[in-house]
Amino acid sequence: MDTLEGGRVLLRNASPRRPDDGESWKLLETLRLGRLEGSGPDVFGDIQDIAVDLGGNIYVVDAGWEEVRVFGRQGRYLRRMAGEGDGPGEKRYSRLPHRIAWEGPNRLWVSDGVQRLALDSLGSELNRVVLRSAITPSGPVDPRVRVIAAETGTRHSILYLELTSYTSPADVNRGAPIEKHVSVARVRLSDEYDVLAGDTLAIETMPVGLGERRETLCGRTSIRLTMAHPREPRVIWGIGRAGTVWVAHRAAYRLHEMTFTGDTIRTVELGSPIPRADVGREQAEFEPVLAALDVSPEGWLWVRREPKDGDDEGVSIWDLLDNCSRYRGVVTIPWQVRAMHIGAAGEVHAVVVGTLGVSRVLRLQLESRVGEAVTVETCRF
Repeated sequence: MDTLEGGRVLLRNASPRRPDDGESWKLLETLRLGRLEGSGPDVFGDIQDIAVDLGGNIYVVDAGWEEVRVFGRQGRYLRRMAGEGDGPGEKRYSRLPHRIAWEGPNRLWVSDGVQRLALDSLGSELNRVVLRSAITPSGPVDPRVRVIAAETGTRHSILYLELTSYTSPADVNRGAPIEKHVSVARVRLSDEYDVLAGDTLAIETMPVGLGERRETLCGRTSIRLTMAHPREPRVIWGIGRAGTVWVAHRAAYRLHEMTFTGDTIRTVELGSPIPRADVGREQAEFEPVLAALDVSPEGWLWVRREPKDGDDEGVSIWDLLDNCSRYRGVVTIPWQVRAMHIGAAGEVHAVVVGTLGVSRVLRLQLESRVGEAVTVETCRF
């Protein structure tokens, strides 16, 4: 551990010699939702995200069936919410990815970048915001906003928002390149759901290429569409404890904890990351080593590795680092993971996809083979 100029803490972990080097942890499956055939609420279509409330109830947003389904802690189906429609508590489902987030004691946020809906635990509508179109006739681009996390502050609700915007048509006409901008914001809400104040941290700017796609309607009409294709994201990120953001370039095992005002608090390394110049340089072939990043309520980092040649197909491998950024070991989920919810005390909910493309929801419990619990460790910094 070193303290660098400006106060940033740098923590280095030796590269594991074996996949299970470090403490030995395992994930035990305690609940499974989802069936391949038949009918019923546990036959899913397209699960895009999950949320879990303080009582262990599981909220599943299924864009295929165009609704949110709620299951109790033991897996019993409770109700549907946010169904397709224009009435109170309903929404129109688009092709945009959906995110849901639970805010205690009794509020669920559902958003797709165009609509933001707040519901209570029974599905009654509390608030609705419909954004203007992504590209306005006058040219400026309104960001698409998704709620990715929420918490109840001492006086006001706090939302963490993912903001996505594109270069405006007016700037494109002046010769500016078409780019996709991704940011994350931390904002406070009033009791009337007005945004009071907040800070925004820029995550990544991605060049966008244009291509064409042909579609056929009713077997006859051919339409030509101009499609935008952003490059593969180079950066992964996740919301940390006490209002910070963890950010990492996917080409190096170097993780940064940052404030929303852009200050770096600490940097964590595993092994010998490639030089910074190589990470920042545009490469002809991007070779990621990291795939995803999540943070537990205790501040433990779950860092998913990018699959390599020779890895079992459909297996997700996660490295664990505690809240003091010490490497603790590795766990494996024998499925392709689409979304994760990391709960307290090592409880994990995951949306997984099998070989036949069937979505399921798993609840897993992280356990140490030597009986150690997931806790907030005492750090030396």
